[in-house]
Amino acid sequence: MPNLYVPFYSLIISILLNLVFNFKSNIGSLETKIYSKMLIFNLIDSILVSIIIFWGYIGNYNMNVIKILNKVDFVMYLLWISYFFIYNYNIKFNNEKILKSIKKTNIIIILIIFITKVTPYNNNGIMFVSGTSSNILYVVILLYLIASIYIFVRYIKHFYKKTIPLLVLITIIIFALIVRKSNPALIIMPAILSIMNLIMYFTIENPDMKLLEELA
Repeated sequence: MPNLYVPFYSLIISILLNLVFNFKSNIGSLETKIYSKMLIFNLIDSILVSIIIFWGYIGNYNMNVIKILNKVDFVMYLLWISYFFIYNYNIKFNNEKILKSIKKTNIIIILIIFITKVTPYNNNGIMFVSGTSSNILYVVILLYLIASIYIFVRYIKHFYKKTIPLLVLITIIIFALIVRKSNPALIIMPAILSIMNLIMYFTIENPDMKLLEELA
């Protein structure tokens, strides 16, 4: 089950990040709230992908259930990239109103994802999905990514080390496209989210230092 290796490792990383982040004291800033949600989205995604791939290998599954699981997984990707955009937006504007607007937009997109078609494909270890639902997701991800890049370019002087996650994401996506082209059987999206969350863990504001600044 080689396809299961990467999602499984991603799941381990995601579990560890959730444990480490949630078991330490954190300032309740918008930045840490956003990050905590992204950790949860990644954890659910890793679990879903692992289940879908495992069932794909053993062959004992209901296609309708697989389609629903794929669409729930799409929602996790949507939520993760939208919160990543909010994270980048917050670096410059520090405004929670954008969070409410994005939530409303996401509800509409989620409804569209669930009412449109998705077709899982599984042949000789090569697994992927196609259909209107997945195409909509790809377009939305691209739009959120472009918006994040625009904020980065427009307000680059405000970013400093916080540019690292966005730059890494762009690099990883390019690498993922190359890998996916040469090896269609490799499922790497969960790994991308886990790596991004791991990098962001070291770039979000230090809660202990922020607390000391507030007490000073």
